[in-house]
Amino acid sequence: AHVEILNLVGATKVVFPNREAAKRITPLLISSTLLNYLPVSGKLVIAEMEIPNHFWGKTVLETDLRRKYALNLISVRRGTEEYGLFAPEYRFQEGDIALVSGTDEALEAFTGKESEVREKSSLLNNFKKLFHQK
Repeated sequence: AHVEILNLVGATKVVFPNREAAKRITPLLISSTLLNYLPVSGKLVIAEMEIPNHFWGKTVLETDLRRKYALNLISVRRGTEEYGLFAPEYRFQEGDIALVSGTDEALEAFTGKESEVREKSSLLNNFKKLFHQK
């Protein structure tokens, strides 16, 4: 009802804060490695995430994120440093944070959290129901 009224008075976009919050917060609640999550469109997301320990000591080139995981590495930061440029020879270390773009499935494959996410899918569904309004 409210959407129709807003459209009649000329609104070109209606924002549902609860839905938008659920889209951004739910993935953070079900993943221990995600620090920030931004759905961009359809399946594309931008995420800030901890580098999994099985990548520590490997270079960006060695991890081959684009080919092996369908993830684009946008930037890397260490600890509280600002994000910056990095070379293919950059070697990941404990505490590194990556800014990546890709799909949810690619993020899960990269972090090795596919089973964790499946186990928590009922939690995810409950959150979606909680924030879904008609």
